Amino acid sequence: MTEDKTSAEQILNGKSADETILASYKENLMELSKLDERISSIKADLNTLTNRNANEPTKNQPNLNIVLYVLLILGVVGGFVSLFVAGFDFVFGWIIVGVFAVLLAGKVGVDLSLKAKKNAPSPYLVMIENKRTDLVESEKKACELENKLNTFINSFNLGGGYDKATSLEYIGQIYRTYTRINSELKQVELEIAELAVHKDEFLTVDFEPESLEQLNLQLKAVQNEYTRKSIELANKQASMKAHQEIAYSYAELESKKAELGEKIKQYEEDFSVLNLTAKYLKTADENLKIRYRAPLQESLNKYYKLISSLDKSVQIDVDLNVTVEETGGQRVTDYYSKGYQNLFEICKRFALTDVLFTGEKPFIILDDPFYNLDDKKIEKALALVKELSNEYQIIYLVCHESRAV
Repeated sequence: MTEDKTSAEQILNGKSADETILASYKENLMELSKLDERISSIKADLNTLTNRNANEPTKNQPNLNIVLYVLLILGVVGGFVSLFVAGFDFVFGWIIVGVFAVLLAGKVGVDLSLKAKKNAPSPYLVMIENKRTDLVESEKKACELENKLNTFINSFNLGGGYDKATSLEYIGQIYRTYTRINSELKQVELEIAELAVHKDEFLTVDFEPESLEQLNLQLKAVQNEYTRKSIELANKQASMKAHQEIAYSYAELESKKAELGEKIKQYEEDFSVLNLTAKYLKTADENLKIRYRAPLQESLNKYYKLISSLDKSVQIDVDLNVTVEETGGQRVTDYYSKGYQNLFEICKRFALTDVLFTGEKPFIILDDPFYNLDDKKIEKALALVKELSNEYQIIYLVCHESRAV
């Protein structure tokens, strides 16, 4: 327990980290995270506004200068013409001068108005300046919070390798462990002090010969109590060490938990994809079997009637299981003899060949397939082979002349 306490003291470095202090710094960390998001948003807005300001077209001012110049020239020419025609009449001359003055004043007023409009700042520049001011203030506040958190975390001997959130959590765990160890050590010290009091009482006992046996019993009881306390202390030390190891591995466990959570999520997605794949494959398989069932049924009955003496209808399902129509219903081929089972299987294979190879026909190899048939059935089976040879190239292998074509 003393070693655990020493280790905790080295990490805490004499600093306090109770719940109130940690809560304050956790709030600072949340505020810093929000500021980082705000700074990113402001930078994105600045980039957008800067691009818009750069691409803003220059406004074409009304070309009033040309109109005013033309009117001014016409006024001057008209004045001179009037003077030459009407003579230098005093009143008329002042009227001409007045008109010229009005036109000149209008020209000057328009020039000043156009110049004022031209020098007016762009609305994007005002917004950009406001955004830059906001960015500077936010970055300043974020920097202050960053320095505050770093100063607090760096005052502990954590050894590095942790982010701010994990560091704060780890500091809190170490502080709680340290507080708990101190409390337990104080309890042990109280118990030792109590035993010391009893020890002083034993030293003051008058060792008379008749009380020696009683003293031995008391000493044995004290020794047993000491042994019990030692065992209890060892158990507490082991418990504290286990808790400290758990605290040290907390960050690693959290990382593994997140990693396993991602794996579970991925496995669930893979499982969902596999389920859908299996569902669609099953549907495709069923559709394919249903598509070929009708022509397969027709071909199967055709070949069966060529080689069987039974006037019965055979059926085939989507799983290629063959049944024979009987009075009591449909019977599976296992109900019949080996010879008939061979016939059913041969007919099914020929029917599958017809259905699967509708274009170029394959060659067929028959390796003594009629060895279970009697003479009557062999005769019809061989007739079937001859019939098939008109459409397919057949390689027919036998082990006995009785089944030769």
